[in-house]
Amino acid sequence: MTLFDVVEYNEKESNEFQVTIKLNSEDIVLKAHFPGRPIVPGVTLLYIVKAAVEKVTGNHLKLLSLANAKFVKPITPGSDLIKVNISIQESTDPVRLVNADVFYNDELSAQFKSIRYSI
Repeated sequence: MTLFDVVEYNEKESNEFQVTIKLNSEDIVLKAHFPGRPIVPGVTLLYIVKAAVEKVTGNHLKLLSLANAKFVKPITPGSDLIKVNISIQESTDPVRLVNADVFYNDELSAQFKSIRYSI
């Protein structure tokens, strides 16, 4: 198992998706941040959002920019699943604008606004 796996994804509405992620709590990234009291690093959450967007679009993406990141509640690795709600702005341009909310134990953990990705 890698750092995480995409378990499932569903389209909620046009261009809005919910992606379920399973963390590997034994991964060194999670054990090292912080030993004895691990939390998922913010950059890992952004990477999870990128992987989720890649899964639903079927495209490999390059992160261009992020306008706003808000970390509301830490995620502690365990057996629970992470839910990522994604909204992708329609565009014919190869640059996609994405907003994402990350939930853990049904509570908001992080919000990412105006993430710009290129295909």
